[in-house]
Amino acid sequence: MLSIDSSAKAAIIFPGDNLVTLSEYLPVASEVGGGFRSISYRELNSLTDGIAREIKKAPNFNHNTVILPAENSLQSILLIIALWKAGKSPFLVSSAIRQEELQMIRDNYKLEVYWDLIKDQHPSLVSKAEVPDFSEADTNPKAAIIRTSGSEGVPSAASIPFKSITEHLKICGEYFQFGSEDRWLLSLPIHHVSGLGIICRSLFNGLTLVIPKSLKMHDISDAMTRFGVTHASFVTPQLKEVMDRKISPSDSMKALLVGGGPANSKLILSAVEAEWPVFKVYGSTETFTFISVLDVKTRPDKVDSAGLPMRNVLLETDPLTDELQVSSPSLIEEYYEHNERTREKFHNGWFNTGDIARIDEEGFLHILMRRTDLIVSGGVNINPSEIEEQILKSGYIADVCVTGRTEERWGEEIVAVIVLKEGIKFEEKNLRSFLAKHLDRMKVPKRFLILENLPRTETGKIKRGDIKKMINSDISSKHQ
Repeated sequence: MLSIDSSAKAAIIFPGDNLVTLSEYLPVASEVGGGFRSISYRELNSLTDGIAREIKKAPNFNHNTVILPAENSLQSILLIIALWKAGKSPFLVSSAIRQEELQMIRDNYKLEVYWDLIKDQHPSLVSKAEVPDFSEADTNPKAAIIRTSGSEGVPSAASIPFKSITEHLKICGEYFQFGSEDRWLLSLPIHHVSGLGIICRSLFNGLTLVIPKSLKMHDISDAMTRFGVTHASFVTPQLKEVMDRKISPSDSMKALLVGGGPANSKLILSAVEAEWPVFKVYGSTETFTFISVLDVKTRPDKVDSAGLPMRNVLLETDPLTDELQVSSPSLIEEYYEHNERTREKFHNGWFNTGDIARIDEEGFLHILMRRTDLIVSGGVNINPSEIEEQILKSGYIADVCVTGRTEERWGEEIVAVIVLKEGIKFEEKNLRSFLAKHLDRMKVPKRFLILENLPRTETGKIKRGDIKKMINSDISSKHQ
């Protein structure tokens, strides 16, 4: 069973001004400078024990699963752990979630929101009692419910058991060999699996967890330098901002994990050249974070890959579709309240990722594209990432998303939605001329649509579904 060692020489370092509702309950929190405070694991256990007891006493708390709007704060972490101790599972969503989206989740899953269930009583957050260390977690083996990155409309949510977390901790700890002096930066949202993974890797390995004041890069950079962070996880847009700002790694940095979608190889290599210890990782909510790793400094020749599978992880590609199949000890077993989706994606201990991939002769994994991103034009399957790569090489474009627009004759026509580099005057004929030299004629986009920014998720992934809807609307008929 997972437990937090009260005697561990570690702490949670957090922004003191984030504790509006908790400040009066933390007289023992130590000042560590710069508006930050810290609490020990002993206090963490004591606080969450008190909250758990209040949850159990709440008269309306009948569900084993409850919606928890969470943010990157000590308060949210305390509530997650307290729910575990009370034998409850948090359905994690952003604290900034739109009310309509929240209501959709409530209606679809027949769940209540945490704050609604305890609004008539304020939890006593301090307790001197001994900590039960998740003594009732066995009664509800789900650690969390997290919506998958591809969820649109009625969400598909992964039901993550404690077993998946435990197995991930084993294989991750074996690879990175954490030490008690290590400090993880909470650099990704905790209502996503990547952020929850950081919390678990820190607390259950006895490491210090550092929470920046926000996920803005100046706050992330400040926290890394101020507290000697050794490990952090970035998505590609964060890494790009680091390089654009010419931020250098501190001497303490041991590993910077980069994942969450395709990463530009040139960007990755430039980060390594700037002495960032970059490890490319690949995984998903269903695998409870990453299941393959590439140490780029050791194998720069494999920078286009997603690395090698971790211990006890098996990878195969479907011989007919080239879709990647994963078997891992950390694999979840089901989607929450979605049997049909579970049957579609899970078979005999294997998970169909939906990613088109290949595995080279040395066993390195190469992710080519999402199958749902495939453009079918004139009966030919077209990989949009190939086109996007060439568009970015043109020198005119800062960001791009290539997708298909429904068209009667061809089925789909290729549309490139682009963001221009600052100060660039767009000349479509110049871009077309460049692409014609590097792509088959049928792969050159029929239309270009200019936006100021591409819509992205909080973890940096392009919202391709939103873009596809946009270009298939009447607005898309305006050729820019």
